[in-house]
Amino acid sequence: MAESYSYKLVFLIIFSLTCLIPFGNADYLVLSYAPIFALGISLFNFYKDRKWTNLILPVALLGLIEYKFGLDVAVLLSFSSLMIFLIKSLIKPLIFFGNISYSLYLTHSLCLIVFLGLSKKTNLSLGQNQLWWLFIEILIAVLVAYLFYFLIERPSMILSKHVFYKRARDN
Repeated sequence: MAESYSYKLVFLIIFSLTCLIPFGNADYLVLSYAPIFALGISLFNFYKDRKWTNLILPVALLGLIEYKFGLDVAVLLSFSSLMIFLIKSLIKPLIFFGNISYSLYLTHSLCLIVFLGLSKKTNLSLGQNQLWWLFIEILIAVLVAYLFYFLIERPSMILSKHVFYKRARDN
């Protein structure tokens, strides 16, 4: 168990440091945001085992995030993390977004590309009322993600559980 945790710790540290590698157009690479992903993983590890030593990595990652993205991002992530740990009640909209989060991650950029393409084809002016258009883009992305979750992700999870449990019973 400790060996597994050590490997995970080393991986998270190396993964996080990849954000310092100077790639061209790095804003489009997952590696640029590696410390933010690693922060979430390390906070989950702390959530599972609340030893003060498990807080060292998240604090170090917040320092790296502050260096790479600025103090405002580090403070926002710190505040968000603290709220997640402090709020113990279930908030239905957050549960909904948690359920569709992977589908939203997979489909949001495609929704933006289609939306921008349609706006060009229809000569729709996005320069005016940008906040309104942003709201519409987000609404479309959430709706597509929900459909993706409901029609593809959720049935796939159910099917995979049947396959996994059937194999486990057969062995």
